[in-house]
Amino acid sequence: MKKRLWASLAALLSLPFIAVGCNETNEDVKRENPNEIFLSAKSDSYSSTLNSLVAIDELGREFGETLLSDKQGKVGLFYWLWQGAHVDGIYDVSNLEETDPDALWGTDEESLKKSPLDKFHYWGEPLYGYYDSKDPWVIRRHLELFTMSGIDYLALDLTNNFLYNEATETLLEEILRLQQQGWNPPKLMGIFGFLGNSAYNAALFYERFYTNPRYDSCWYKQDGKPVISLDLKENGENVNYTDFYDWMGLQLMQKEGRSKESVNQLISKMKAFFSTRNTLWPYEHDGYNENVQEGDMNWIDWKYPQAVSPDGYISVSVAQHVTGMFSISGDPFFGDIFYNKNWGRGWDIESETNSKERILQGSNLENQWKTALNNENVKEVFVTGWNEWIACKLFNYGRLEGTDRVGFVDNFNYEFSRDMEMMKGGYGDNYYLQNMRNVRNFKSERDVRFYAGTASPALHSETGWSGRTYMDIGGDAIERNYKNAAPVGGVGYEVYTNTTNRNDIVSTQVVNDGKYLYIKINTLKDIVVDPSANNNLNILLSVQGNTGASWEGYQYLINRQAPQSGSGVTTVERAATDGKYEWVGAGNAETYLSGKTFAVKIPLELLGIKDSKSFTVDFKVADGISDPSDMMKYYVDGDSAPIGRLNYRYNAGK
Repeated sequence: MKKRLWASLAALLSLPFIAVGCNETNEDVKRENPNEIFLSAKSDSYSSTLNSLVAIDELGREFGETLLSDKQGKVGLFYWLWQGAHVDGIYDVSNLEETDPDALWGTDEESLKKSPLDKFHYWGEPLYGYYDSKDPWVIRRHLELFTMSGIDYLALDLTNNFLYNEATETLLEEILRLQQQGWNPPKLMGIFGFLGNSAYNAALFYERFYTNPRYDSCWYKQDGKPVISLDLKENGENVNYTDFYDWMGLQLMQKEGRSKESVNQLISKMKAFFSTRNTLWPYEHDGYNENVQEGDMNWIDWKYPQAVSPDGYISVSVAQHVTGMFSISGDPFFGDIFYNKNWGRGWDIESETNSKERILQGSNLENQWKTALNNENVKEVFVTGWNEWIACKLFNYGRLEGTDRVGFVDNFNYEFSRDMEMMKGGYGDNYYLQNMRNVRNFKSERDVRFYAGTASPALHSETGWSGRTYMDIGGDAIERNYKNAAPVGGVGYEVYTNTTNRNDIVSTQVVNDGKYLYIKINTLKDIVVDPSANNNLNILLSVQGNTGASWEGYQYLINRQAPQSGSGVTTVERAATDGKYEWVGAGNAETYLSGKTFAVKIPLELLGIKDSKSFTVDFKVADGISDPSDMMKYYVDGDSAPIGRLNYRYNAGK
């Protein structure tokens, strides 16, 4: 626990109880342990849902319930909207390393057909494919992942010569959609550089998006003003203007013929509108806290431990290209000479070595987070990054004397890249859950256990469900039909489709009466059932303390058959073989299906629950998963509440 939390924790522990948005009686909320929070049906279901999320990743690392507070700190995430904008062929470095390394490193005619110079290459394949950032299906999934993990803002990389207006508008509209539902998705800010069109683009971005009142609620703000990061200290190298706004004005006059008076008016408005930070590049400070000033926003740090600004800002990153070029650590021409000069995903700060065996656990990211968590002065953590994915294949960039080599700067391959977004194969969802665990540690007031009252509702009734309500994002179960980021092999386009969306889950209600566990699933529209499928509104459930066989931690699977309309019966199955998606019958449960609701009444004895007055279950509801035995499909297909490997936790009331 962070040092600065002890004072607030001591104060909290002195309270007899804490009620979160509830109207309980005094008798309802009496608890011997103040870390036990009683929730009624009138509680804030959105915040209590986020607080009740739990997960165990592929490596067994877990996080449980917590009481999150924005007062504890803010977390930002570097985000790219350039997928689909700069690629005219799918060139995958990790694939080339394995199948045709000569083409990857070669510059002869035959090699350049397979791996061209000055073309963007992917370091690997994202879980959602080589997607386009304008694809609303992808953007909705991203925002769901970020909202569930407590990300406060996304910083858009606008440091280069391009704006991504369509993708930005898609992102803004999806943020608004979530806000209108009652969620608190991450807000946006822009990070701009200095050279090229970056200053000019800052003005255009301001005029197009920031001045639009429709998007006022979408901006990340400080002291009531939208935050923006500009390259205020860059000396300009190839230009004569050292002031960002002077350079902006010159570009506006040269490119658009604007008058000096109109430019000055625009600059005056922008200065008054924004809370401005300085984009700090890793080569602009020499060591820990040296030359780092208040308002500096360094998106990556080439020193360890990372610098903390006087106002409490720190960067955390997955990997660091300390030499300025990631690929030098994997270039076979140099052998192992430069392997440990960059800090890859498996970098260990104590031994100062990289290790492929540590990639899955993200040892570098974990050490970076430790710096933030152990420093009581840290108020804001900025994480690099989510979805950069591509880097250009260059020749003689950062040339070493006597060599002629190709190279990749910001990303290279599986080991030397800095994205956390889920990938196909490789680390899967490890980095997403690892970062979420650390975000929750950083923003947590304390660990808690949430409880709810007992009741015996009738399955067909709308009343009596006075237990817990867990929310899920509505509208996330949509059909996907969008072209990928680039022509495959440079010829034509592949269209990504996904038609597994069937039932859009919006909330799940849970209560027990000491004999039965009642679960009611609520959907956006009337429930659709596929009689021939076994993936209709499956309930995966784990009983805490149960030592029986499990698949991905789940010991029980309820409703692996098509639900019957009206009153009916469904199966309760238990895992047959540890680690395998194999199930055997354990008994039956009553059901009721009507319109937008499906309710189940499960005997506690079928779940192996012996202490009916005090038990804990973790669960999820999933519909339309094409391959239910593949955990990664719960991020991709149909609707999973909650998404992916996340679960809701339910504690029986005492």
